[in-house]
Amino acid sequence: VLDYPAQISSTYEAEDGDPIYLDMPLPCVTNHTQAQRLAKIALLKSRQQVVMTLTVNLKSVFLMTQAVLPGMREARWGRIVNISSNAAFTGGRVGPHYAASKAGQVGLARALCKEVARKKITVNCVSPGFIETELLDFPIYLFTPKPVSR
Repeated sequence: VLDYPAQISSTYEAEDGDPIYLDMPLPCVTNHTQAQRLAKIALLKSRQQVVMTLTVNLKSVFLMTQAVLPGMREARWGRIVNISSNAAFTGGRVGPHYAASKAGQVGLARALCKEVARKKITVNCVSPGFIETELLDFPIYLFTPKPVSR
């Protein structure tokens, strides 16, 4: 397991910084990110909440993928798996900032697979729904789909 939050953070802060490339080839990468703050768009008072969610859930996936691709291209083989969310497709109730960041992961995977498939690199996105764990601090039944009313 590799963890590069410091490098990703410093690249994010230094907007003109060079991309990070790993010194060793990695054949497989799983990008699993999670930043969410339950909020409707009207309740997002600070841009920082939105920027943090997009940075953790989308930009870090982009940067990590960018870091491992040169080694995969050279090896002519690789596997990239992004762990997105069902909110990418349903909008979810967590908030539009979260849904947009996870939908961005799906779009990134779709665009990237067209770019790297000839090098025998696959890019996939897994989008699970809620999973009942101790991290889930609300009952799942609150998030069952309801018809949209007019």
